[in-house]
Formats: sequence, C-alpha cells, structure tokens
Amino acid sequence: MYSTSHLHFKVPRSSLIKFIKRLQTLSSTNYLKLDSNQKTINSIRQNTEVSSSHLTPEIKLHLITSAISNGSTPFEFENYNNEDPFWGFYWPGGQVLSRYILDNANFFKNLSIIDIGCGCGATAIAAAKSNSKKVIANDSDAIACVATAMNAEINQVEVEILHGSILGEKNIPWDCILMGDMFYEEIQSSHTIDWLDYLIEQGKRILIGDPGRLPIQKYKGANFNLSRRTVHFSTNACVTESHQSYLTNLQNQRKIELIKQYTNFSYDHITPEIGLHLITKDSEAWTWKQSEIQLRDPFWAFYWPGGQALTRYVLDNPQEFENKSVLDVGCGSGATSIAVARAQALEIVANDCDIDACIVTALNAELNGVNLRISQENFIGNANIPWDCILVGDMFYNDEICSVIFKWLKDLSSQHKKIFIGDPGRLKGRNFEFKENLKLLKTYRLKEDTFIENDTFVNANVLAFM
Repeated sequence: MYSTSHLHFKVPRSSLIKFIKRLQTLSSTNYLKLDSNQKTINSIRQNTEVSSSHLTPEIKLHLITSAISNGSTPFEFENYNNEDPFWGFYWPGGQVLSRYILDNANFFKNLSIIDIGCGCGATAIAAAKSNSKKVIANDSDAIACVATAMNAEINQVEVEILHGSILGEKNIPWDCILMGDMFYEEIQSSHTIDWLDYLIEQGKRILIGDPGRLPIQKYKGANFNLSRRTVHFSTNACVTESHQSYLTNLQNQRKIELIKQYTNFSYDHITPEIGLHLITKDSEAWTWKQSEIQLRDPFWAFYWPGGQALTRYVLDNPQEFENKSVLDVGCGSGATSIAVARAQALEIVANDCDIDACIVTALNAELNGVNLRISQENFIGNANIPWDCILVGDMFYNDEICSVIFKWLKDLSSQHKKIFIGDPGRLKGRNFEFKENLKLLKTYRLKEDTFIENDTFVNANVLAFM
C-alpha cells in the first residue's frame, strides 16, 4: 500500500538512481529465513487462515476472513504503527488482475514483471505461475512483503521481494508493470497516472486492476491514451468473464445441454481449422420451427458468411492482431474470437448481448483449446472503449443498425483504432454515411452450402474502416 508521501516526482534524477540502488531484492524463500521477520511470520499465521474462496481459487492466500476477524481487525504487530493490515484482504482490483493473468498466461511468459503495491502477493504469484522470466513483488509495507513471501511459499512459487517505494522512478528495468487496486486517493491517482504515462512512452507494458475507483475519463489525456496497445485496463471485474466461468455457472447448465442437443460440431466451412457447434443439415433441429426450440432465436448456431470471411482473414493474417487488444462485436458463435486468440493477441473479448451466444462461444472456445474473455455489455455507441482493434462480422441487416454502428465506428477510427468488417454484400443495399471510408481488403469464395443458405451470397468481403 502506498500513500502520496512515497511519490518522487520532485526528487532529482541522480537522487532517484541512488534511491533505487538502495532497494535490494531477496527471494521469497530467503525472505522468510530472516531473523527480523520471524515474529511477523508467527503473527500472520496466528491471525489469518489460508483461503481459496475468491476469484482465483488456484491461489491459496493467508487472509483475514470473516471467520477470523469477526468484523474487526484487532491485530498488533511490532512496528506496525496502528495501520490496518490491508495485506490480509484480497481486494477486488487485485482479484480481477490476477484472474486475467492466469487466463492469459502466454502473454506473460518470459517477461520480467514487477507487481507494485503487491499486498498479499496474489498478482505476483499469478505471474510466477505463468512462467514469467522474473517476478518482483514490491510493497512499501514490510508486513505485506512478509505476507507475500509466505503466500508464495504455500503456492510453491518463487518471487523476488522488493521492500520500499519505487513510484516515480523512471529507470525501472522490468518489461511489465502490474498494479492492482491502488487508486484510493485522487492526488495519488493523478501522480501515478503521470508516471505510468512516462513508462508507456518508454515501451513498458502496464496492466491495472481496478473495480471502479479509477475515473478513467478524467485521466484520459493526450499522452495517456486508453487505446495504446501497451496498456490494458481491467476496470470492472463484472464487465468480462473467462469463458470457463460461463461453462461452470450452474444457471447455464440447462442451456449448455440444449445447445449440445440442437447442434453438431462442424468443420464444414471456409475456416476448417475451427470447429463450431452449429445447426447444420445433419442436425435434428434443422427442420424444426422456432417454437419447437427451447432457446430464443438461435442466430449463434449459424456461421454467417461475413463472419466466415472475417475469421478466414484473421487466420490468414495473424500478424495484424498479434500483441493487440481486440473486441469482437456481435461474436455469435465466437469463431472470429477464436481465430484472434490463435493469433496471439494481447487480449480478445468476445462480445454479444445475447446470453446464448456467449454460452456457445464459451463452448466453442473450450473445444478449440483457447482462452477467451466474454462480455454481454452493449458497447455499440461507447467511444471510450480501450481495445486497439474492433471486429464486426455480418451485422448490417437494416439501415437503422448500419447508421448506428457506422457512427460509432467513425468515432473509434478517429482514435486510430483498427476496424475490420466482414460482409457478404448486405452493405451495398444499405443507406448510411461513411461508405467512402470502407476499403476492400479481401474477397473470399463461400462454400456452396453457405451461399445456398444465405440469400445466394457467393462471396464475402473483408473491409477496413479507414
């Protein structure tokens, strides 16, 4: 935990360099062997319990739970200065950041990482489990450092412990900076954002976990731009969920059963690298009326031609999406999102307002062996989204939706976001602004069954919105 007194913006650079040299790291194993830490270790053991009851059950943590505290925190640690034991609680921003790291381990492999304000150390532990090259757990509070070392030990990982404040230091050597739930005070937030802005300019990758304390719009300046691919904000743990959470949610089990009952797992399309739960001619539900299907309009069970073309383009051009953060709007079956995940994107969020589409996307992700984040939020019209690339596949069914979507895309393109559209020809008959902004990238020939099923469209196009 840091306060504004730990910020060093007005300290001369030479003093900062001397300061950082005085900060020594020590492995978590050796940290626990220090004689000076033994009383603290015993006190933490006596006043916490090891818990996995949180968003990252793969990680065990010494925490002050309701069973331990009885609603209070009556702990007395030597030299603790009567401060609250914040390290004994797993704060929501830290939980979502740790969950993100565990779900996207490939993005952190072989990176050197520092977890600033590590608290209980969960985020550093998640990074260590992701085979990062080196993980530093940093906190200005001595007891938090001990708690982190203890938690690393029970999770059988090794992290380096760095006790002291490095906020404001401009010569840090690590590739990636993690900050979970640290934005409690407006002044501190402002100074920290200025510092992170500087680090972004130096090419550092920064990830922040925050449950809503950080007012992003206030800090969205000319330099600290949320569209930068080097920064990712997990600003609300409820906005996106891992695809696995959709599959384990008890409320979704009946729908999962029905989806499996109504569909076949098919590779018969122009992206045979990806298998999908689809209603095909071989499915029993193919001849059923809508009233006979116990799910509302199952549009997600058909692989629409614009979506096929867009997915094919992603598979053929993975370099366009590597290390980018990507939003797949109206994801349907999730095919395009799965292709992006295979392209080693920094992040892919499969987005659809329909719960059934989100569930089938989760099923398809699992069967194709990729990890996705999924969101049911309606992002159309929101010009403040953080992703670098926006994908829109076959969503232009009438003039009204064309008008709404293209006004939104125009706003996003002005922020230099990349926008890719899959369309089989529906746009030709639509009346909307900004047609001149469309650039044809590729035309794909559809399989015969596809164009027979889809208004005799023979080809489908991929376009960029310039």
